[in-house]
Amino acid sequence: MGKEKKNPIVVLQGNIIKHKGFLDFNGLIKGIPRWLTQHGYDVVQKGHSQKQTGSGGYLEANWEATREATDYVMFKIKVDIWLRDLNDVAVERNGKTVKMNRGNIEITFNSEMSKDYNKIFSNKEGEVTEFNKFIREIYEKHIIKSKLSAMEDKLLLETQTLMEYVRTFLHR
Repeated sequence: MGKEKKNPIVVLQGNIIKHKGFLDFNGLIKGIPRWLTQHGYDVVQKGHSQKQTGSGGYLEANWEATREATDYVMFKIKVDIWLRDLNDVAVERNGKTVKMNRGNIEITFNSEMSKDYNKIFSNKEGEVTEFNKFIREIYEKHIIKSKLSAMEDKLLLETQTLMEYVRTFLHR
C-alpha cells in the first residue's frame, strides 16, 4: 500500500532517550516546549503528574506540538517524559556549587504528518466519499508526491534536531 492511502504518516515512532545521573530538570521541562515554540509549533501539555516516593520524586509529563507545514500538511510531534528517583543535589561545576537534580529519565519521541487536515477533499457535509478518496490519491501520488516526501524528510529532521537538543541538554 502506498503512502497516499495512509493518513497520518508515521515519521518517527518510539525513539527513546534514557539518562541516569545529574540533570537540570527544571531547565529541561522549560526547554522542550520553548524549542518547539521557537520552531513554529503550537504546544499543548497533554498530561502532568508528580508524586514523592521513598526513593525520590516521580514525574510524568506529555506534550503534543502541532504546526501547519502547508495548507495541506500538518506536523505533529509528541514528547513523553518519565522521571524516577528525582532528588535535589548540589554539584560543583567550574569551582562553583550549582543546584541540580539526580534521577533516571526516559523521554520518548513520536512524530507524524497529517495530510488534508483542512478537508480539501471533503464534500460540503465534511464527508470523504470514495470519489474524493480516489481524487486525493491521484493528487498525492502524481502531483505532490515529491513535495510530500520532502515534507516527511523535514519533519524527521526537525524531530531528530529536537532529540539532539535534549541529548545535549542532558549531558552538560
